[in-house]
Amino acid sequence: MDEPNAGHDRPLVRRGVPGAHAAEQILFALGGGSGDVHVGGERDVHLAGAGGLEALDGDFVSGGRRRGRRFRGAVLQGARQRETGVNFWGRVRRPFFFGGAQMDFTAIDFETATEKSNSACSVAVVEVRGGELARTYSTLIRPPRMAFLPFNISIHGITPDMVAHERDFAGIWPELRPYLENHIVLAHNAPFDMGVLKSSLLANHIAPPKFFHCCTVQISRKAWPQLPNHKLNTMGAFLHVDFRHHDALEDARACAAIPLAAAKMVGADSVEALAKALHVSIKPFDCTPKYPRRFDMRRS
Repeated sequence: MDEPNAGHDRPLVRRGVPGAHAAEQILFALGGGSGDVHVGGERDVHLAGAGGLEALDGDFVSGGRRRGRRFRGAVLQGARQRETGVNFWGRVRRPFFFGGAQMDFTAIDFETATEKSNSACSVAVVEVRGGELARTYSTLIRPPRMAFLPFNISIHGITPDMVAHERDFAGIWPELRPYLENHIVLAHNAPFDMGVLKSSLLANHIAPPKFFHCCTVQISRKAWPQLPNHKLNTMGAFLHVDFRHHDALEDARACAAIPLAAAKMVGADSVEALAKALHVSIKPFDCTPKYPRRFDMRRS
């Protein structure tokens, strides 16, 4: 078994945390069953038994000196599984299954190289179908003119040399498009991610996909108004989802946890039902270019 992330011998689920509501003691994974889950290295999970992960009931067991961890009374689908990129919750310390929310959606996250919307340097999507992880996708992107700002690098850690030989947005678009087309797409601060997508499509003269989108910041504000703010790292801490902020794939995973937890809390079984219950809007993706006003010199 690969060595797990070191120095975190604490329970994956903290019980009785005030205000966590339905997010307490429930795991975000894939179904129901019993058995053991053996968590290996950062990019590998060993899965025993059939069915999926249910609400955790039992002890946290350290499998020897930094050799592994396991849950008792829980199981993931399949005998062994690898996902695109890293495991569904990245460094698996506090995964959650917000059971009962049979929802279909895609969560997306972009990272940018500069302050400009058309400077995507990374994108990731997490596709959830029937409340279960269906697939993930993530890739680095070579931004236009290879321009990077030091501030942006300090946020996400992506440098020019890391993307020098990667494809540009037009090159990765055929792979990204199927995750968005005809789906409901969620993002944390959706105006930002939809703005990056729109600018990238327009700059590359690509026909836009048809889909609807919803903002998980708005969901968070309506579902948990008592929180001091609703930034993604705040929501991750509140829902006990341990993730590496500003890594696109881990941010998309954390984003996906928010509607599932909120739906469990309000009893919604779809994104549409959740949005209706919380009075949050679902909007069609608009890729209409907004040209600057043209002045008629003859009237000046």
